[in-house]
Amino acid sequence: MWQDSIVLGDYVDICCHQILPLVASATPDGKIDLLSDDGAKTCIRKDSTPCILKWHPQKRFLAVSWSSGVVGIWCEQEQIFREGNAHSMEILVLEWSPSGNRLVSADIDGQVVVWKVDARGRLLSICQYRLKGAIRNCLFQKIFLPESKSESPPFFLGGSNGIVYYADDMGHCSEGTQVSGEVVAFEMLESTSALIVIDSDMNLYEISLSIDGKMNLEKQVKLSVGSRPNKSVFQIILVAPNTIAYASGGHIIRILDITNEESENLALPEGGTDSGFAVMWKLHVENGLENEISVSWEVGNEGKLMAVLTKSFVKLFTEQSLSWSYSGDITAIQVGPTKLTIIAKTYIDISTSIRIRGISLSTGYIVVWNGQLAEVYEYNPGPNPG
Repeated sequence: MWQDSIVLGDYVDICCHQILPLVASATPDGKIDLLSDDGAKTCIRKDSTPCILKWHPQKRFLAVSWSSGVVGIWCEQEQIFREGNAHSMEILVLEWSPSGNRLVSADIDGQVVVWKVDARGRLLSICQYRLKGAIRNCLFQKIFLPESKSESPPFFLGGSNGIVYYADDMGHCSEGTQVSGEVVAFEMLESTSALIVIDSDMNLYEISLSIDGKMNLEKQVKLSVGSRPNKSVFQIILVAPNTIAYASGGHIIRILDITNEESENLALPEGGTDSGFAVMWKLHVENGLENEISVSWEVGNEGKLMAVLTKSFVKLFTEQSLSWSYSGDITAIQVGPTKLTIIAKTYIDISTSIRIRGISLSTGYIVVWNGQLAEVYEYNPGPNPG
């Protein structure tokens, strides 16, 4: 069962944890909130504007960057925000390593910092690079070479000058290749570990990487993006081992099989996501955003949570297992977020004032709770029907 809730607020960014039911959001006045069905709880407040929010791959650590150049980690268990100061300008990149023991930050002036993150979320700058132009993209390599002396796999960097850099956390950074325009997006093919680079001219490059770090161009394809693509909102994801989905504004999502160079288009409903639609992969359309303009959305908690950011609120969609309980020959089953049915000698429907997270049944009484509150209802099974 899916249920939804609305958290009101002037939010400009959201971030869902990939494996935990955690959602963070940012306001333009420097406030970071943690969102849930029960509302918003402020965890950080600063005088500068938040730039990027990124949850740790496994832990309850939230990395945050600010327009002042500050990088910090909010530790949810300790309820503390730990800062690192190495930048002086707006940060454009914030990326965790696959294991979460490294964090890479890069700013608009080309300053790149590799941070070591310990078990308590404390930051230590272990190396820095000064590169040409603004760095806007970072992607860690999927394969970690066992003979490497590093504790983290190397990573790719790209930005405004079209250069693709190959770097690690031990002070090594080299120019691998250069594309014709600004680097817009990175992705990694799972089957071949090839790097996919897309530039501002909408060219796609498939680049292989040798053991010594040398980049080789394997394929270049001109992407079909329509007559007026919005490059500032270009997005790309891997949907199959050699297949990507990408969009650059408008109502079309394009699917490309890179190996065979075959493509298909998915058409969004009229108005698209900017008219309050959330469209699932099988083209099942959910219209539940009350005609608000959808700014962005994220999926987390292993696919059991979706957060949709609009101009005036965040709407949370959460998957919940239905609760049930029995006592003797009487059974209670949850049939909705705030509804349950008791099956005895007759059927008894009960509506609660709280969202149901658990049920406990006894003869004549039933208790429901949501983790914070509990309600007790008395019921009478009644005579046999007929």
